[in-house]
Amino acid sequence: MYAKCGIMDRARLVFDKMPQKDVISWTTLIVGHAINGEGEEALLAFSHMRAEGINPNCVTFIGVLSACDHSGLVDVGKKMYTMMIECYDIEPKIEHYGCIVDMLARAGMLEEAKRFMEKMSMEPNGVVWRMLVNACRVHGDSRLGLSSVDKLMEANKSSVMATEDRVLCANVFAETERWNEVLHERTIIVSQKDPKEAGISSILTQ
Repeated sequence: MYAKCGIMDRARLVFDKMPQKDVISWTTLIVGHAINGEGEEALLAFSHMRAEGINPNCVTFIGVLSACDHSGLVDVGKKMYTMMIECYDIEPKIEHYGCIVDMLARAGMLEEAKRFMEKMSMEPNGVVWRMLVNACRVHGDSRLGLSSVDKLMEANKSSVMATEDRVLCANVFAETERWNEVLHERTIIVSQKDPKEAGISSILTQ
């Protein structure tokens, strides 16, 4: 509860008073640090957990990789991902893949993120493609951004594409002056009558 509310000092006090600490309690602490932007603290807790002889599980590594992602600890994140597979025989899930893709993409390592996605044991979902598209916009890679938009739209073809994804696609199209595609996306967004419709107000057409 304290961790979810961002009160990590209280969360740590409660944790320290626990007579017995299992993988669930350790994982809760690690995830709490991760979601509150305390990457170093999350990794320290992970180290202490292993020192106590408690093996991390799938959820533990989601917290660890998320901590590396949001703290920009790329090299550490890569090592943790390898450790998860080789030392603990944990098969990556989409959440683990997403953390690595986002971590690489945030760091501007866009091509490496793309290559990593190509080697995933499952097809990247819309969430993962959105991470790459967002990073392409931030780092100004319009070529990869456009190709990733196509993949994002393909990943969402079996369901109604979220308005936020259509806004993202429209923004990429606008930045590359693909005005017909911008108009197409705007028309769909308006027809969906989503409250987030206002988010496209910055897009200009010619």
